[in-house]
Amino acid sequence: KLLRLEHAHLIKSQPELRGMLWILGLCCRCCCLCAGNLCVLLAALHLGPAIIASALYGSTKHMPMQVPVGSLFQADADQYARRCDVGSSPFSNVSAYYPSSTLALPQTALDLYHEEGYVVLRGLIPPSIVEALREELLRGYSFEVEKNAHWESESLRDFLVFGPLADVASQLFGGRPTHLLRSVHHFRPTICEFQRVVNYHYDWLECSEDLPAHGVSKSIVKINIALFDNMPAMEFVNESAFQKLVLRDYNATFLASLRAGPKGPPLSGDDLDQVSLKPVLRLGDAIAHSISLTHRSPRTPPGSAIAFLSPSYAAADSRCLGRPASNRECDAEPGGEDAAKEAPSSALPSRIAEVARPECFPQVRPLALGDRHDVGCWVTFRRNFHIGAVRSYLTSILTRWLLLSPGQQSNLEHGENLGLPQEANVVIMTAGRIEFGRGDAERDTQAKHLVEHDRSDL
Repeated sequence: KLLRLEHAHLIKSQPELRGMLWILGLCCRCCCLCAGNLCVLLAALHLGPAIIASALYGSTKHMPMQVPVGSLFQADADQYARRCDVGSSPFSNVSAYYPSSTLALPQTALDLYHEEGYVVLRGLIPPSIVEALREELLRGYSFEVEKNAHWESESLRDFLVFGPLADVASQLFGGRPTHLLRSVHHFRPTICEFQRVVNYHYDWLECSEDLPAHGVSKSIVKINIALFDNMPAMEFVNESAFQKLVLRDYNATFLASLRAGPKGPPLSGDDLDQVSLKPVLRLGDAIAHSISLTHRSPRTPPGSAIAFLSPSYAAADSRCLGRPASNRECDAEPGGEDAAKEAPSSALPSRIAEVARPECFPQVRPLALGDRHDVGCWVTFRRNFHIGAVRSYLTSILTRWLLLSPGQQSNLEHGENLGLPQEANVVIMTAGRIEFGRGDAERDTQAKHLVEHDRSDL
């Protein structure tokens, strides 16, 4: 009581103190109200996708996993290193991919690849393996981890090392030793209309210098895999059609000097669209293509189920080590970009097999016997591309909201060749046999659907 009397006397004797106390009380009330509303908002953002998806679709399996709030407090040091062990997941079982024969592409298909810049591989991977891989990728998916996610997922790493994609790359390189360069995968948002890359472009992140726009590199290849069945794939222009368009508008000298860089092809989108191939891929199909091939993302209706995996491989003598473009760029050379800036301008980049930290680009062909076991190594990332725990958490929440709907798989008719002309460079793989240039209708009548395989491991 004495304290209250003394406090009241103090306020009466100093009127300005009353105003200060009133303002302080108002600020405290506002802070409490804002903090409460912020907690409610964060809870809604965090739990909303799971609640809505369960109510509307009865399941959340089509969405990435719930991100733990504890990830906000993860130490930064843990973000810069990952183990690079291989061989422990079911995806390292080679016999699950092609048990009855060794993968060997026809020479005709290999020659056409080096002429036209692509080859479509029908039935390259058993569908059940693609489905299992899709579930693995989706479980930990976020737009923030699209690039080089093989350092986050041992299942993906084993698939890229032991699966048939490495065999395809090695054969396109003429049997030379082959290394995994980088990877990217993407699940298209299903609650809105979205086309990942609208304009025709080149894949220029695989090499530190722009490669020639015309001509096929014999040291780098990219392989695009559909993660859903009957899925529109990338729309691309083959080498001969591209050459005709450039010579129509320019000349041979311009074509010879044209580089496949960030600016994209010097041609109108309408002209490219008229000559582009628009294939549809079944589950297990893939497209091996040159990184200089002109292409863009497919146009599909809103809500379509579109997802792909696209790793890049390089021959051992390649000097293309990729360009830093994500927060998971392996630091192959000590010092990263700083060391590269200090190097003489005349110095050539290291060959991929000779970098200081070879674990950044693991050799996938030929595989040594010991490669099937844990190698006990670590990879480190360039710190200047780390985005931080808070931004990573918010990106993962946004990803869950954009993948709220399970999406609709395409059921449109595309003709027996699934969007490709009869003369397209297509290899059909059925029941252990590999055939060249056969239509899909004949493929279906000969052998059910795709490669027969043992599903017990996946």
